[in-house]
Amino acid sequence: MAVDKSKYIVLDLETNGLTVDDDILSISLYKPDDEIMYNKFLPLERAKLIKTTRINGITVTDLKGARELTQQDVYEIIKRFVIAKAKTGSWNSAWI
Repeated sequence: MAVDKSKYIVLDLETNGLTVDDDILSISLYKPDDEIMYNKFLPLERAKLIKTTRINGITVTDLKGARELTQQDVYEIIKRFVIAKAKTGSWNSAWI
């Protein structure tokens, strides 16, 4: 069965643990049909140390200079990946 690459977006979150109290360390999106990628490291907010480096490879050096995900970042992700079109069938940025 062939997979239609235009029908999905891959989302990957790397975290500092498996509970809701653990920081999200990075967010990545990949759109396989046109190979658009988005990668962003996020700062630690809840913990002082990274405890999952041996699992995800993310180090303190990776997070140096990382900033929070903003509303503008989310808007750019939606626009870049045309997520609204995938959900609604048409792109209209007025609702953002």
